[in-house]
Amino acid sequence: MFDVLLYPSSMGELEIKTLQKNGETLFLLPDVIRVISKESQHIDGKSTSDQTSFLRACLSSLEDDERFMESIIENGIERTDYFVSEPGVYRVALQSNSSGAKKFQNWVIKEVMPSIRKYGIYPPPEVSDDDLILQLADQQAKQSQLLSQFIRNSKEKFEKLDEKVGEQSNTIKGQSKKIQSLGERLVTVESANLPKYEFYDVADVLASLNISINELNYVIALCEKIASEKGFNYLPSFNCIREEQRFPMPVIELALTYARLSPSGEEDA
Repeated sequence: MFDVLLYPSSMGELEIKTLQKNGETLFLLPDVIRVISKESQHIDGKSTSDQTSFLRACLSSLEDDERFMESIIENGIERTDYFVSEPGVYRVALQSNSSGAKKFQNWVIKEVMPSIRKYGIYPPPEVSDDDLILQLADQQAKQSQLLSQFIRNSKEKFEKLDEKVGEQSNTIKGQSKKIQSLGERLVTVESANLPKYEFYDVADVLASLNISINELNYVIALCEKIASEKGFNYLPSFNCIREEQRFPMPVIELALTYARLSPSGEEDA
């Protein structure tokens, strides 16, 4: 089974058949040569060369791991033909060294392969505003998780060090208490410098509005995003527990608006 890419040539869209093999995108070589030849003829006013001669030259220049004989079924008829890998496409373009080949190569490098690597298809799927909000919230959540993981890993390293020193355990425990105290003082100092907002537990706010607790992580992610973008401060969790963070009420209210959640617990129409 093959997929068809539509190359936006100067003369309109031209088809290029592709298939996936072992996670790699392969391009039908005769289609690549046909597109490069037509594009070059239109841009430069002359064809790259006789397409048959060009095909032979390309096959001679391609490495064994850049060209493959594959079977495809088209219009109910099975046939075999040469396909080339991504590096093979670039080698074919260099073989031509024409304006059309350079334009085609840039299309593959800048548009086709980035879309296939990210989404598995070309052209990329359209993204709605809601999808963008979810993506941003998800990115913020991942960043928060990475930070929490880093803090947890650092804590584990200190705990392992504590186990190795044995006779100095009392001293290390004392240092650990000092570090914890310093952290608490840091949170206290930061809190003292914050604007005069009251900070609220998101779970408590959701409960007071009869909104499902299932929305908690999503709303917290939106709160983190809004606080970061709009310059609001919030109280982090000293225990590195995301759900224990507290936010100003304006941040929580804006997050609920973005999430389209009403006090009934249902999404707004």
